[in-house]
Amino acid sequence: MATPCEKKGYKIGQVFKVVEENMFAKGSIIILDEDDGTGAPFWVLLEGGFNKNQTTPGKYNMPRSCESIKYVARIYPPEEPKVTKTIILMGKSYSKDEIETALKDVKPVGE
Repeated sequence: MATPCEKKGYKIGQVFKVVEENMFAKGSIIILDEDDGTGAPFWVLLEGGFNKNQTTPGKYNMPRSCESIKYVARIYPPEEPKVTKTIILMGKSYSKDEIETALKDVKPVGE
């Protein structure tokens, strides 16, 4: 089963920015150090600061701490833009997935 990091495409060594204060100060630059299978893996501080003094030695003896993935945004490599496939119906654009979901139980006339 995929970890929360794997589900988001996050890999060890990728660089992130803290977007909401928790264990790290907002705006800190951190590197994913260890995917422990939880929603709060371990990160090494590259730039910025810690809010809470709950650190352990990470790779190369740099201080690290856990942080929820909901408080970070990947900056390198950049996040892949979400692509939404669309369908044009009667001159308007609709999400292909939403149209297919809505029509999955609709039967053609005469069936």
